[in-house]
Amino acid sequence: MTLHADGHDAVELLGKSPPGTHEPMIPAGRAIHLGAVQVMRPQAQPTSGIPATLRLDVLRLRLTPAHGLFYGPAVAATNTSVDGPAVPMGRAFLNPNAGWLGATNSTTRFVQPGDTYDMFNTAEDAQRSLGVVDDTCEALVSATLNVAGAT
Repeated sequence: MTLHADGHDAVELLGKSPPGTHEPMIPAGRAIHLGAVQVMRPQAQPTSGIPATLRLDVLRLRLTPAHGLFYGPAVAATNTSVDGPAVPMGRAFLNPNAGWLGATNSTTRFVQPGDTYDMFNTAEDAQRSLGVVDDTCEALVSATLNVAGAT
């Protein structure tokens, strides 16, 4: 994604599986909403009323995080526990064949971190992942500044 210093609208960040993936976790045409990014409009630096360390006359980037939602395959919306289903049906669209569903700490599809995934609620399936993921995200920002034709 490329943002420009004069584009000040928030741009939604969408988590999608890479094109051409054999078993994409997120089906084509769907996405996990990961928040938004926005280039803030610089303003003239006030001479009073704010601390001198707060600069408004510089280029700033605002990252608005995701909402803390969970997503999974259809089975995660139907496997109930005392708290109800792991995800609501509207967010139960992930591909059950992508490798996360059914993973355990002892399989080659090791889930990282190993103790933070929802599991099936039956004795025979205990310790197997329900395939639930959340929208936790982090950002790596690389910036190039072009001024008067010079980078």
